[in-house]
Amino acid sequence: MVETACCRAAALCGDQPAADFGPLALKAVRERMVAEGLSRSYINQSVNRIRRAFRWAAGEELIDAAIPAALATVPGLSAGRTSAREPAPVMPVDDSVVGATVEALPEVVGDMVRLQRLTGMRPGLGLPPTATASYLSSQRPWNPTVPGAQPHSVFKPNDPFSGVPGSPQFNDPTGFSNPASVGFGPQP
Repeated sequence: MVETACCRAAALCGDQPAADFGPLALKAVRERMVAEGLSRSYINQSVNRIRRAFRWAAGEELIDAAIPAALATVPGLSAGRTSAREPAPVMPVDDSVVGATVEALPEVVGDMVRLQRLTGMRPGLGLPPTATASYLSSQRPWNPTVPGAQPHSVFKPNDPFSGVPGSPQFNDPTGFSNPASVGFGPQP
């Protein structure tokens, strides 16, 4: 990725020393990418990679440290303020495709995807650490519980704010907002 971005800079400015590469040269490389029809987000990523390459070179004392500092003054392209095209929005995968894919996944990964689908959980946001620790140390089936309440009374699948204290959708008749009242662990 860094190599591809630097090759774009070298194609335009490869005949001049790195010490002479400054903000105007970086802007020229950026404008060339706009002319090539690349998306705004890709161009911004590429410009950042070029900056990182120059920062690395300065860290290795191959160039003066003032060069990456000067390149940092070039702002990224802003949405709606450039002729660079906007990338197409990333749409959700059709549920039937996810269902077919789950069947081909290893059991543990398939279970993770099923849990995300059932709860509306996003990748990387997972369960609270205490719940995970209880689960990993348990030999019996595990279910998160809120004493005196059914789980669906606090959590609504596919509602990202459900069960989040302070959100407008938070409804806590059970004391869920008090961490001491939440029981994560093996159930008899």
